[in-house]
Formats: sequence, structure tokens, C-alpha cells
Amino acid sequence: MPKIFDRDALYMLGMRKSGTAEFDEAVVAYREALKEQSRKRAPLDWARTQNNLGYVLWKLAERDSGTARLEEAIAAYREALKERTRDRAPLEWAVSTGDLGVTSMQLARRKRMRVRRPRIRPFITKF
Repeated sequence: MPKIFDRDALYMLGMRKSGTAEFDEAVVAYREALKEQSRKRAPLDWARTQNNLGYVLWKLAERDSGTARLEEAIAAYREALKERTRDRAPLEWAVSTGDLGVTSMQLARRKRMRVRRPRIRPFITKF
């Protein structure tokens, strides 16, 4: 299993490159870490990994036009918020809540665009 800094390094490499290979590897590494981490033993570490997974998925979604990665990111943020509560970890709760909000808005925009495009096309072809 890659160590925390290995997963984070893959994410940082992904930020520097235009492709998705490093981000894809980071997603695999975060998911593997979640298999190894115990939510009961270290709930805030587990939540941090969930949030990091969500963030990498969101960054991947910026590089494609689909909605699947955004939906996966939202699911990861929601998992993180099960432990990152406002009372228990207010700063972390705010970060995860903000990440969830931004990703949810992006998902809504993409879904709205998919609905609008077919309606616009007949208009454009008339002119």
C-alpha cells in the first residue's frame, strides 16, 4: 500500500501534467488506503483519505465532460462528512462541506447543459 506521501505525491504530479495518469494512480492509491485504514480506529484519518479521494476525483472530472467522476467525488465527500462533523472537527467539516458544495454545483451545471443542448440544436440548424 502506498504511504500517505506517495498518494499525495501522485496528486501533486497530476496537477503539473495535462493528462490523467497520475490522478488515476492517486485514485487507486486512496481507494487501497481506505481498504487498509480502520474508520473505527482512526476516524479522522479515514475521513481525510475520503476527502482527498473526492478531491482527486473532482480534479479528474475537470479534465472530462462526464458526470461519473463528479458523482464519485460527491459520494467520497459525503463519506468524509460522516466523521468530519461540525462539532468534532469544525475546520475539516468546513473544508469537506465546501468541496461538496462546489462539486455539487459543477455536477448540476453539467446535467443542465446536457438537457439544454438538444433543445438548442434545432434552433441553430434553422439559421
